Amino acid sequence: MHNTAITPDSGTAKRHPGFISRGPALDASDLQRLTRLLDEVGARYQNVQALDFLEAAPLIAQDFPLALREFLCNARLREQSGVFVLPALDIIGPITTRTPRDWREVASPTPTHRADIFLVLAASLMGDVFGWTTQQNGRYVHDVLPMLGLETEQVGWSSLTPLTWHTEDAFHPHRADYLALLCLRNPDGVATTVCSITDLELSAADEEILWQERFLIRPDESHLPKHNTSDTGLFDKIEEMMRNPAKVSVFFGNPRRPYLRIDPDYMIAAPGDRQAADALAAVCASIDRNLHDLVLRQGDLCILDNFQVVHGRRSFHAQYDGNDRWLKRVNIKRDLRQAAVSLTYGTRLIS
Repeated sequence: MHNTAITPDSGTAKRHPGFISRGPALDASDLQRLTRLLDEVGARYQNVQALDFLEAAPLIAQDFPLALREFLCNARLREQSGVFVLPALDIIGPITTRTPRDWREVASPTPTHRADIFLVLAASLMGDVFGWTTQQNGRYVHDVLPMLGLETEQVGWSSLTPLTWHTEDAFHPHRADYLALLCLRNPDGVATTVCSITDLELSAADEEILWQERFLIRPDESHLPKHNTSDTGLFDKIEEMMRNPAKVSVFFGNPRRPYLRIDPDYMIAAPGDRQAADALAAVCASIDRNLHDLVLRQGDLCILDNFQVVHGRRSFHAQYDGNDRWLKRVNIKRDLRQAAVSLTYGTRLIS
């Protein structure tokens, strides 16, 4: 396992794994125009969770500086890297509001309204922002922060236990193509862990098995009723996936450039399939050996290719004093129409 932490501006490119790319720095005139745009959009749209804003976002984002649009569009089209980091503190401004103790405390508009708007606009250059009926009560912009009572659970609101690396929402056929994280605060330098499929080392026999539908993935706990306050009737589909998960492969896509879905805390080989269990153990061990620490600083925007990269988080001691690590998160589909069968009509919520 790699133990050297990587920061988005930590020097020469040789310190970065090949699958991490860093975005361009904006000149003063571009920065001024962009911050003015965010202020104008913020005055017009008071709620980043509203559909009218999400629908307008791709058009508004065309007013981003060319260098920024080019970086994000190339990230989407070329797929040459799995992690894209853009230092954005000069764009969103310093975050002075306190870290909430619970994501339910966050209302719209928030004191981080400019940051929220920038996150959605940037994400809209990669695809369609969407949410889950079964996660954070159907919000499109999520808050990732430590919560009392969840310190040791395998959810994004834990702290004392490491969040095991995983594909985001690996259990669902219409999971995100990309995950965008905007770091509002990270005073302790808590590392996000990342590994790309391009770094894996596997035997030909194990790789062949990983292409076959011999594995089961169940929903993670963030989608369960106990972590939401919405109508429990929304969770019928999740409960069915818990009872009867479909068999899937770990690898999928083009054999010359495969994608992966994996979540070791919620994934097993089909019962009685020893070969599949051994192959799953082998790929997990390879990811462990090639895991990198990526330390996001305040203002860093990080976009993860959810088909190429797994991610997690190191453990830390939360203080619950308003200064703990706080990220904003959105899910992105390259084309939301591909998930039409799972969409709640009239929304961007997948169930």
